[in-house]
Amino acid sequence: MKYEDITGLFAFMYPSSWLVSDQGVGSVSFEPPGPKAGVPFDLARALPISPVGSSDEEDLNYLVDPASDFGGPRDHFRLATKDIWADRYIVTFLLSDSTSDVIIGNILVGQPLAGGGLAVLGYMQEAQSLTAKMPEILETIDTLLSTLYVEGE
Repeated sequence: MKYEDITGLFAFMYPSSWLVSDQGVGSVSFEPPGPKAGVPFDLARALPISPVGSSDEEDLNYLVDPASDFGGPRDHFRLATKDIWADRYIVTFLLSDSTSDVIIGNILVGQPLAGGGLAVLGYMQEAQSLTAKMPEILETIDTLLSTLYVEGE
């Protein structure tokens, strides 16, 4: 299916099994099938991001820093990986809630935009389910970002 931003700022293809759960100017969230799953997308055009290969460590930290604050004080953040994947920045991490036994696995993928900034797609799901479906999820993320159209790019 094709999703188009409410202002026409961006568009991309996404799986028909995903439901749009929230949308705003420059952002959208989906609910894919599966327990505790969510997929947020955001255009962060103000970030001073470079093309992959020029200042990778610094640019990867633009994904890690807000992720480590995600969820508030009761959540515990554990970085799993920070890398380059398909000319995109990718960060994986775990969040655990001290009030339950649930551990949420998270993938954040940042695609640098030609005009500056970053298109950020996240995928979060109960960690065991996410790990089992990782190749399929990465293929879906790759397809979505490969079809991304951003106005002015």
